Amino acid sequence: MIGIGCAVVLSLVYAFVAPLPDLPNEAEALGYRIGTVFGAIFLPFIIAYPVAGRRKARNPNLFAGIFCGIAFVLLLLNAGGSHLGSWQETTDQKVGRLMREAAGLQPVRHSIFGEDKIDAKLRDFFKNMISLNKEYTEAAGKLDTSGTKNLSTPESFADPDSVADGLKQLHAAYDLDMHQEERVQELMENFKHSFDDLSASDRKTMLDAFDAGLSRAMPVRQRAITAEKAWIDAVDDIYDYCQAHHADFIMSGGHIGITDDQVREEFNVRIRTLNTRRTEFLQAKHEMEEMQSHSFQSVGMSPQQAGVH
Repeated sequence: MIGIGCAVVLSLVYAFVAPLPDLPNEAEALGYRIGTVFGAIFLPFIIAYPVAGRRKARNPNLFAGIFCGIAFVLLLLNAGGSHLGSWQETTDQKVGRLMREAAGLQPVRHSIFGEDKIDAKLRDFFKNMISLNKEYTEAAGKLDTSGTKNLSTPESFADPDSVADGLKQLHAAYDLDMHQEERVQELMENFKHSFDDLSASDRKTMLDAFDAGLSRAMPVRQRAITAEKAWIDAVDDIYDYCQAHHADFIMSGGHIGITDDQVREEFNVRIRTLNTRRTEFLQAKHEMEEMQSHSFQSVGMSPQQAGVH
């Protein structure tokens, strides 16, 4: 009875601490664990009972020995298979799993052999990044950008004061983007320093892998940031110019007129620069959004699930 009791307890413990396959929700995870317990107990029973558990045989010790032996072997095989499966997981598969776990899209996989320290740090990094994205999205949604629609209109060039609020709103949105970028950079630096307690070889391996991953994403992200700054600078430049030469601007029939030839030429140069910078920014932003969407799809997530909108 003691042996059978131990086998049952071990089956329960294993079922609820062993790593799980990728499952979509907690309900399926619970069903999987219950099925594991049932299999670990029922299979040894149906083998041991006909052999030694019949009433006429009256050999409970033989029944217990067969039951416990089979149950123990099954647990070892399952544990070994689960651990081996985690070792067979590719780097991309592991990153995807950890990211989905960080987003709460699937239960955290637990192993009876303990979780790798690096995996835990990486999951925490993803969790912090998702939280950062959600905070940024929430803050961006609260911004008032109603005045920016009047920017780059003939009326606004003729009367720059009329779009003072729009310019402030544009800069507020840009400042939020830059604040987000600073927080992302800070998060990545903290993540790198979190490996200071590892051995020199393990730390180098991890940082090399992290930098290799960033090398694919950061150039695209950096182009978008640089292009946005260039566009904002072009907006400021043209409105500063219009303010300085306000006396030379007139409105006629919905069109802007400039009385001074040199001022008109200099203004047109700034208009062409503004349009070019805006096109470059929109293109760079589109490329970054496409990269993010592809990256999230590759790990079984949507940008919205990662807090990106």
